[in-house]
Amino acid sequence: MESDRITNKRVAVGVDRVVIAEELLPKQRKEIFICNTSVGGQKISLGFSQDAVVGTGVVLSPGGSFSSSADGSGFSPISSNISAISDLAGGTLAIMERVGRQE
Repeated sequence: MESDRITNKRVAVGVDRVVIAEELLPKQRKEIFICNTSVGGQKISLGFSQDAVVGTGVVLSPGGSFSSSADGSGFSPISSNISAISDLAGGTLAIMERVGRQE
C-alpha cells in the first residue's frame, strides 16, 4: 500500500499569477493548508481550477489562511491546479499539502 506524500513549501507570489499547487490526477489531494506569510501588507487571492484574479474568490490578508481536508462523507479537496496572485509585489505563502492515491 502506497503511503501519503506530505510536502511543505514556501512560495513567492507577486502581481503575476503563479500556480502554487499542481493538478494531481490520478492522485488525490487529501489535505491542503495555505497561509499568507507576507510581511508587507500583501493580500493574496486564490483561484481553484481557474486563474486567480486580484480581489476575487478566496482572498487572504497577511496571517490569513485557507484549509481543506478529506472527511468521512467522501468529500476531498480539489485536485486540480490552485493558483495565486498578490495585490502587491513581494507576497509569500506557506503551503502544506498531503497527497495520496484515489480511494
